[in-house]
Parts: sequence; structure tokens; C-alpha cells
Amino acid sequence: MTTTLLSQPRVITETSINHTGAASLKTMAPGQQGTIESVPPMGLLPELGVRCGKRLSVIAHNIAGGPIVVQADRRLIAIDRCIAAQIMVRLSD
Repeated sequence: MTTTLLSQPRVITETSINHTGAASLKTMAPGQQGTIESVPPMGLLPELGVRCGKRLSVIAHNIAGGPIVVQADRRLIAIDRCIAAQIMVRLSD
């Protein structure tokens, strides 16, 4: 099975950033980094390093609605887009 990655990063717009300055992980472009502000209550996320206060960076968005690949605590983690939409991240400058 071959995985194809999107070649053009998506741009974060004003409307994708909430009033606290955080953006949904789903709207972040590859290469963007930030600190996690909120995570939905899902079993394995904290054990994988996806928890409040942790820094992460987006590595890739898979084409055709596949998972978003992030790096947190030197781990590569594929996160479903529905879950990524619920993870809020304060973007780094």
C-alpha cells in the first residue's frame, strides 16, 4: 500500500483560530508547531503523548481524508481527522 501526502500545506485562516488563539489540529498545516491546550477524553491519547501542555508538530496530512501525522515526544502518531478536529493547539510563533 502506498501513501500519498499532500504537497501543498493548508493555510491557517482567521476563522480557523478560536478566541483564545488556539487552532484545531485538523486545520494546522504540515510544518506548523504548537502547544496542546485541550484534548478530548479519549483513552490512548495521553499515553501516546497527546495531552495538554505538550508540544507537537504536524508532519503530514494524508490525502483523501486519511489521518493527520504529528510528532509529539519524539513519536510519530497518526490521528484521525475527527479526533484532530477536537484537539486545540496554541500555535508557536
